[in-house]
Amino acid sequence: EFCDDADACLGINDMDGDDWTDDADGDGICDDLDPCFGTANEWYLDPYTGELEIYADNADGDEFCDDADACLGINDMDGDGLIDNLDGDDMCDDIDPCFGWDNNYSIDEDGNIVIDSNDEDEDGICDDVDPCFGFDNWIDENGCITYSDTDEDGECDDVDLFNDDLYIPEEYSMSNAYPNPFNPATNFQYEIPEYSRVDIYIYDINGRVVDQLVSSYHSPGVYNIIWNASNHASGMYILFMKSNDFIYSQKISLAK
Repeated sequence: EFCDDADACLGINDMDGDDWTDDADGDGICDDLDPCFGTANEWYLDPYTGELEIYADNADGDEFCDDADACLGINDMDGDGLIDNLDGDDMCDDIDPCFGWDNNYSIDEDGNIVIDSNDEDEDGICDDVDPCFGFDNWIDENGCITYSDTDEDGECDDVDLFNDDLYIPEEYSMSNAYPNPFNPATNFQYEIPEYSRVDIYIYDINGRVVDQLVSSYHSPGVYNIIWNASNHASGMYILFMKSNDFIYSQKISLAK
């Protein structure tokens, strides 16, 4: 209903009836026609058909054009209004194979994201930022790496050679699960200071047991567990551990 010379953007200009045109990202395309938010969008009219053609660069399909994406992937996994890219490798944490800068990605001929990573010991931390080789490495909620290498030989205590000093924890503990939110797997570690029975369960928000991860006696040491939740629905879960008088629980979020 407006002449093109007065249009602020191409499309139905006043979507919400506020008497203002709706072009939040200022790319000249009204929001109702924008495939993604950001200035990577361009448009032209086909000279033969007269149809509108819009170009958009949005490899991860997350509503944000790549030029406005802080990282590749679903940017706000936990709904806190912040992007999730703790390690600053340009890939959102939900699709990071490991924590660190060994992650690289490319787009194949079918438009699929192909991610390369270097995590030889499969502890969730890329080799370039691994303090030691093994599963005593984990990342806390602040993105800091914690590890145990008491003899400083470059081998984590859980994989130290037989002639190294054996690491015996002084108390029961469990690390925060990482990543969290996750899809489809998360990992955590726990320490046992004495021979004791360990039970670890996953509960849903209704208090029902959906998975039993551990139920056995343990010798003193450090243990690593990976929970693959590919067969479970998205949502909030409770990770629960009990050993003797030690009881610990934390919330974890599966975001598919």
